Amino acid sequence: MSKSIARKLSFAIIIAVMFCTLSIGIISFIFFRNASIDSNAQRAQNIAQSAAALVNSSDFTQVIDTLEKNDSWYYAKQALDKVKTDTDVAFLYVLDARITDNATYYIEGFNPATDFEEFDLGTKESVDAYDENLFKTISSGQARVTGIYDAGGYGNMVTGYAPIKNGNKVVGVVGISLNDVMQEVYMFALRLFLIVVIFCILFGIVSVRLVNNYLGKPIVELTKAADLLAEGNVNINISIQRDD
Repeated sequence: MSKSIARKLSFAIIIAVMFCTLSIGIISFIFFRNASIDSNAQRAQNIAQSAAALVNSSDFTQVIDTLEKNDSWYYAKQALDKVKTDTDVAFLYVLDARITDNATYYIEGFNPATDFEEFDLGTKESVDAYDENLFKTISSGQARVTGIYDAGGYGNMVTGYAPIKNGNKVVGVVGISLNDVMQEVYMFALRLFLIVVIFCILFGIVSVRLVNNYLGKPIVELTKAADLLAEGNVNINISIQRDD
């Protein structure tokens, strides 16, 4: 009987602690996930704005219309290739702002260590491949970011957009996409899960021992005393050492 009570109490304490620990863990995961996504989105936007500053906007439209590469195009191409290599972003591209059914490439950043091919000047791609924030960047003239989205084989991504302006007119837009955004979140979740499991196991062991020592043994003594009283023995000495 006494052992049964101790076990039930130990089990109840363990369940309560597990529930509280898991609740804290879930809340921590949600906060970390949101912070990680926001951090990556901000990074993508910052890189996009830096890349936009490397493109000569004064002859941007002329180069797109004539498809003739000049010195400023080659300078921007070399600089953007370096940006893509140094930052290790998934995609870096510069598009003409005059988008209809297709988007026209001005430059695509190329990293020889990770990329196999690139879109050249004048290459067209369906607008279905782009997020609505691309068009909002063009219409508003303000840098924007996407939320996290599944890019298929490229993993979970966020993309930052920055306008290229000639005066007050938006002539082009830079897109920067970061992949493996959730990798750090998954690693955090794994570490958090292991911490919760180890904590619950250790706490369970400690709580069972404490309950047995501080509750189980006194109940055993009292049960024995009650049995002796029931038998008519009134010469009972209960020895329980407790500070409280």
